[in-house]
Amino acid sequence: MIASRVSLLTRAGAATAATAIALAGAAVTSSAAGAATHHTRKLPTSLSIRLVKHTKDGFDVIRGQLRSHHVPLRHKTVLLESRTATTTFSVVDSARTGAHGVAAFKVSLPAETTKYKLVFAPHPNFRASHSGVVTIRVASTPPPALRTSLSIRLVKHPKLGFDVISGQLRSHHVGLDGKTVLLESRTASTKFAVIDTGTTGPHGVVSFSEAIPTETTKYKLVFEALPNFKASHSGVVTVLIKPAA
Repeated sequence: MIASRVSLLTRAGAATAATAIALAGAAVTSSAAGAATHHTRKLPTSLSIRLVKHTKDGFDVIRGQLRSHHVPLRHKTVLLESRTATTTFSVVDSARTGAHGVAAFKVSLPAETTKYKLVFAPHPNFRASHSGVVTIRVASTPPPALRTSLSIRLVKHPKLGFDVISGQLRSHHVGLDGKTVLLESRTASTKFAVIDTGTTGPHGVVSFSEAIPTETTKYKLVFEALPNFKASHSGVVTVLIKPAA
């Protein structure tokens, strides 16, 4: 009877030990599996965007700063994407961030209104992010041309053998520089025709030195129309030449 009990206890102890080893093995296996599936946590990023217009120079600048936890990220690739009213966003350029996490793009003025955004693609250590959207608007119809006015003045220098004809080209009381002005003349037997051209300087002033004519001659200044300015002409000044006695 005693021997039988000892045998049962021995068997029970062996079973308990086997169970403990199995449980321990399962725990080790589970721990190893967890270690194998562990991944490095990626840091979040943010990407700003700013549009700086240089319309007179024919281009705009789009720039943005890539950061993680307020710290600039340098030497990272940033994509520039664009779309129009009839297209979807697609990559048009790429650049690397500089020392302060800034990437900049020089963009030619588009033919139609275009939207732009900056994109930071997924990275082994950082999450992807994108900026907001900026828009370069292009007017569907050109703005109306501005009115112009053109004055004229005659200053005689008979002893020097020439006269000076000058004028000022203005639009809404503002002198227009760098514009071409024509000098036209006619006599009693001819029609007005261009005899010289000049370019307005500071304050829109242009001047012509003309040799004294052999007969009475009338002069006027003419400004031809441009896409953004309407044509105009001055009044008429006359150089009188008395007939020989």
